[in-house]
Amino acid sequence: MKGIIMSAVLWMHMTVMIMGLAWMFQYEHTRNHVVQAHKQALRATIAACSVSQCDQDQALEIFEGYVSYSLTQFDMATLHLMGFSDDPLLIRTVVEVKENMSWYPITIRSDKAMIQEIQYGQ
Repeated sequence: MKGIIMSAVLWMHMTVMIMGLAWMFQYEHTRNHVVQAHKQALRATIAACSVSQCDQDQALEIFEGYVSYSLTQFDMATLHLMGFSDDPLLIRTVVEVKENMSWYPITIRSDKAMIQEIQYGQ
């Protein structure tokens, strides 16, 4: 009887640990995907706005166009433009992503800012 109880406890403990590790790997994968998509979209937005002058609304539309393609797999994605400057070009954005999983939802928040490089007289 003692062996059955010990093996049942060990089995439950291993099951909980495996589920926790699976959730942790899914969380890290989701976080890495969101951060990479955010960086790439912000870099592409800076490049597009440095070629043609953009205002705040146009910059947000360009950013949404780049980042929305990468974030379609998630249940909910929210994009915010937190800061914008024309000269030098500065864009600060926040991306919030929520993915509903069967046992515990994942929420990721990525806050990034990027400024245009200025090359003085060459």
